[in-house]
Amino acid sequence: MLTTGQLSAFLNFDQAKVAASERAAQEALCTMKRTEDTLNKTHAEIVQQGRTVDGFTFITLAFLPLNFCTSVFYPLLSL
Repeated sequence: MLTTGQLSAFLNFDQAKVAASERAAQEALCTMKRTEDTLNKTHAEIVQQGRTVDGFTFITLAFLPLNFCTSVFYPLLSL
């Protein structure tokens, strides 16, 4: 049979194991939240970079024909 002191020590040890697992679960939850926040920030940055590239592409498409026309017709002006 277990004495009262042994039973108390066993319960304290069991509570310590539960507290450690609860602490680990809390740390895992915090880590998951930080990871989710990081992913959301990264997604927002990627979307912003995509918009920037789209804008650069449209500007390039607008000026490319003007550059072509200038390079073709400029020699004709010097005649």
